[in-house]
Amino acid sequence: MNEIDKLLDDLKNEYTQPKPPVQPQPKNQPPAINPIPNIANIEDIEDISIFGGEDKSDSLMDNLLSQVKAESSAINSVNIGNISIFGGADKSYESDPLMDNLLSQVKGDIAKKEAEEELRKQAEIAREKQRQAEIKAQELVKLEKQAQEWLKKLDPLSTEGLWFEGFARNYPSKLAAAIDYLNDN
Repeated sequence: MNEIDKLLDDLKNEYTQPKPPVQPQPKNQPPAINPIPNIANIEDIEDISIFGGEDKSDSLMDNLLSQVKAESSAINSVNIGNISIFGGADKSYESDPLMDNLLSQVKGDIAKKEAEEELRKQAEIAREKQRQAEIKAQELVKLEKQAQEWLKKLDPLSTEGLWFEGFARNYPSKLAAAIDYLNDN
C-alpha cells in the first residue's frame, strides 16, 4: 500500500503544481517514458480519497485512474491455457479425461514402438551372429579341404613330414594338427 500512496502523491503533485516550461528534446533522442508501476489491485485506489482541490485536477485524475484501471484489468485477464500470466496457476484445474486418454494412447504408442525397435535390433544382432557363424563354418570347411590336400602331399619320411609327426602328437588327429598348422601359416 505504501507504493500506491507514493504513486498517488506523485500524481497529485504533478497535477496541482505549476508545470515548468517544456524544453525541446534533441532530435536524436527518443522522448522519455515514465513507466507506470505494476499495481496489483487497482480497486483499492478507488477507496482512497486524497484528491481535492480544483475540479480540473479531479477530472484529470479520474480519467487517469480509469485508464489505469482498464489497462490493469485487461492485463490481469490475459490467460494462456489454465495458467494466468499475472495471476499464477489456475487453482480450479481438473484433469481432462479426453486429454488423459490421448496422453495414455501416445505413451502406449511410444512404448510399443520402442519395444518393436528393441526386437528389431535383437533380431538384427541374431542375424549378424548367424551370418558370422556361417562364414566361419565355410572358412573351416575350406581350411579342412586344404589340410586334407596338404596331408596327401606330405611325405612322412621327409624333414617336414618327420617334424609334423612330432607336432601332431599334441592334437587329437593329424587333420586337426594340419588345420592348426595351415591356419597359423
